[in-house]
Amino acid sequence: MFCTNCGKELKDGTKFCPICGSKQEITEPAPVVEEPAPVAQEPVPVAEEPAPVAEEPKPKKKKGKGKAIIISVAAIVAVLGISVAAAFPYVKDFVAKTFLPADKYYQSIESSVINDSSENIVTTVESIKKWSDTARDNFKALKKGESVKGSSHFEGKKISTDLTVSLGDSLMSLLSDMAVVDLTSLNEVTLGIDVSQKEDLASFDLNFLLGKDKVITAQAVMDINGDMYVSVPELSDTAMKFNIYEMAGVGSLEEIYNTPEMEEAFDAIFALIDALPSGEECADLVDTYTDVVLENLDDVEKSTDTVSVGDIEKKVTVIEVTIDEKTLEKVVLSLAREMEDDDVIWDFLEKLVALDSGANAKEYVREMKDMFEDFDKDDIKGAFEGFGEIKLNTFVDAKGSILGREIEYMDYTFSFITLENGKNIATEIIADIEGMSFEIKGEGTLKKDTLNGTYTITAMSQDIAEIEVKNFNIKDDNFNGTFTVKPSKTISSMLSAYETDDIEDELGVSLDSLGIDLSDIALVIDFKGEEEKSSFSLALMSKSKEVVSFAINTSLSEIKSINVPEKFTKVASEEDIEKWASTIDPITFISSLPQPIADIISQFEYSSEDNEDDYYYDEDYYLEEYEPEPIIYPENALVMATNAYFEPYAYYQNGLITGMDIEIADAIAQHLGMELYIDDMDFDSITYSVENSDTMVGMSAMTATEERLERVNFTIPYLTNTQTVLVKFDSPITSIDDIYSNNEIRIGTKNGTTASIYASSDFYAERLSFFSTYNEVTDALKNGFVDCVIVDRVFAEKYILENTDLMLLCDYSVEEYSICVNKENPELLEKINVAITELTNNGTIASIYQRYISDEAVSPRIYLSDSVSNYPSFEEDDYNEELYYEEEYTEENFAEDVVAGFIEGLANSDYTYDDSYSYDVNTPSYSFDTTFGQGDGIEYEYKEEKVMDDYYYNDYYYSDRHTEDYFEDYGY
Repeated sequence: MFCTNCGKELKDGTKFCPICGSKQEITEPAPVVEEPAPVAQEPVPVAEEPAPVAEEPKPKKKKGKGKAIIISVAAIVAVLGISVAAAFPYVKDFVAKTFLPADKYYQSIESSVINDSSENIVTTVESIKKWSDTARDNFKALKKGESVKGSSHFEGKKISTDLTVSLGDSLMSLLSDMAVVDLTSLNEVTLGIDVSQKEDLASFDLNFLLGKDKVITAQAVMDINGDMYVSVPELSDTAMKFNIYEMAGVGSLEEIYNTPEMEEAFDAIFALIDALPSGEECADLVDTYTDVVLENLDDVEKSTDTVSVGDIEKKVTVIEVTIDEKTLEKVVLSLAREMEDDDVIWDFLEKLVALDSGANAKEYVREMKDMFEDFDKDDIKGAFEGFGEIKLNTFVDAKGSILGREIEYMDYTFSFITLENGKNIATEIIADIEGMSFEIKGEGTLKKDTLNGTYTITAMSQDIAEIEVKNFNIKDDNFNGTFTVKPSKTISSMLSAYETDDIEDELGVSLDSLGIDLSDIALVIDFKGEEEKSSFSLALMSKSKEVVSFAINTSLSEIKSINVPEKFTKVASEEDIEKWASTIDPITFISSLPQPIADIISQFEYSSEDNEDDYYYDEDYYLEEYEPEPIIYPENALVMATNAYFEPYAYYQNGLITGMDIEIADAIAQHLGMELYIDDMDFDSITYSVENSDTMVGMSAMTATEERLERVNFTIPYLTNTQTVLVKFDSPITSIDDIYSNNEIRIGTKNGTTASIYASSDFYAERLSFFSTYNEVTDALKNGFVDCVIVDRVFAEKYILENTDLMLLCDYSVEEYSICVNKENPELLEKINVAITELTNNGTIASIYQRYISDEAVSPRIYLSDSVSNYPSFEEDDYNEELYYEEEYTEENFAEDVVAGFIEGLANSDYTYDDSYSYDVNTPSYSFDTTFGQGDGIEYEYKEEKVMDDYYYNDYYYSDRHTEDYFEDYGY
């Protein structure tokens, strides 16, 4: 349609022209609009006229002059055209502002804003209706027991969400002190949740990680028949299977969705969405009734003013609208008049009423319509008495764009305005509530829709906080950007002078110990979003160091398939749960725990009794100081420093130390006619120990780096460890770069190998799968559970000779390991080099290596009694108490006890934890005089002793041994 006054082309249904503000009655175009078209074409033949002239024989100089004139004219026309196009918004607003009354000008401004939002209204409504169609089809399918259509955006994909909590160094150190064990390696904890859907299967995966080390996982897979498979791979290779419909007391999916209640609920939802007008109709309704409201706002004034925010100043047109009680009466009356003949509204109301009253809907709506027809100004007179008035100020720039607004009502004022000058931008937001003022002011730059700036929050004229905005895209739906919130200088000064005793009393610790300086803290909020990946993080910082942070990462990725476990136990009774629990292998689980967890477990004491005293810690015991006993080595001793937490090179197994390095060192010692002694220590201490002659050699899968060579000597390499990548012959993976760059590639490796350790550092945990044997690794690759595997090269070369279904892609890592020797002992260095050469030539080292990369279990070769330590043994019973019996207590015993209790808890549905205490001085309790699992090289003997101190929970275990006489003395 076209404006009947000025001829401007308008959107169909527009009530007011945004150029001249006149009300529209005729939708046909005015003929005058079409007249300029032929005129615009007239210059074309004129441009061709110089052509014959150019053919006449003239000097070249004159011909060039003719061309120059034509080019100049064309350039001038082009520049004028561009200038007119660029100036159009300014011209349009100037004409409307100059020639239209204030109320008509305001109506044109607001109508433009509403018209711009019409597309969003159409999209939203049509999306709701499209969702309704899909939901309706799915409901019909569920009633038949068929699979549903997933969202096209979700079908065949996986939604992954990771929730990560990270603690800073100071906070982790404090927690370690409180727990009396070193927890600093557990500074990052992640809970990963994956939800997948593929055809008739859905899966829910749960992953718990410490750092990048996966501790335990759980998976639930469900099919359309209600069969659910729940598995915990780290505990058992067998899943539990049960049917959720049977558990809910229904036979099938059809029974659930064919109930009258379910049908009634879904029918109501679908009918409500069907009743909605179309997207176009909704947009027209908004346009129409907005115009009705605007037409009745006649108390309007306009003026010119200059506004400034920060360093930016602009001339603006201020439109002041006053809405009082009379105006509201006119608005309501006009809306009622408009609704009289609005078939879209009445049709919607009729459908809405029909949802509840059915056949009476038409009669009910007809009565409502009659009420509107009889509605007049007397019916609404005085309805808004006492309402007061609203003042709305709108700030408009020279292009007709709204820069901000100010709303005043009674004792409330709210205003916001944003000014731009080139790439510079300034914003001011003010709220005044009954005399209490709050402001946000700031300046920055806006370049390609990306905002960077600093903003200050003020309350009651007092600066409270400062917000720094970085790389925030104001038009990106994915919401990217970083916001750093800091206390203002005033608040920081107050906090630094504030007495923190009350806070520290409440927390029980000092803020300094938490690494928090109240005068220098910040909260960093970070958003990152892409089409199928997003993240949100919240971090508390102090002096630019992280105290604690929380992060959520979400991604959407393709999945090839959802696998149903092949091995499972069908669960329908308590006996079935016990049967499944019997498949749990606790030893394998404990041995597969990440090294940080193993280190922490090794620092605790265990008891075999199944009572409340099972796990206890006696602080007095650890506070006792012991003088190290001097260590006297035999003349033929070869003392080796190692770190026994690096499988397969050196590690503990059933309380004994074993490993590839240990056996090779033992072979070297035998070749030299010496006896091997092991000193287990932190890896970082090995070089220092050898350098200071505390030990003779260091051997722990070490490489000869330049930094280490400055302190110690290194032998020739005794082992070259190469990890290689195997793939299927038809694999799309062509290089190691593909594996690093594509996060969808799944990687498999054998648990406890160097490949598993390195892969855990290089790749996200969700990409990794760990297996107990090499056969399981290759089977997983052949069956499509993983896309590639990383294994020792020796195994890979042997495998591909015997099997043709896989191929060697490339090497993953290559390392040469050597033994470090004190620089003052070149003779020993030379002897070890000779031994390594001979043991390599006769195949001894290769034989040891082969044993450790095979699938066969390796028995420990070196006992703790052959190790050395700077701490005394506590084998003797210092108090000479009567021994009831002796029991060697190992990790295996402990694991069995834990599993036994776990099975009992699963099987017994009435099982509850009773935290009450029963004290019987005639029944002895048992505890251990030991520090099991310290990893300090001591051979421990574990003894259970009668201790008559249940009530005191070992408070005086070492200071005053409780005997029956002791209890009698105190009246027990």
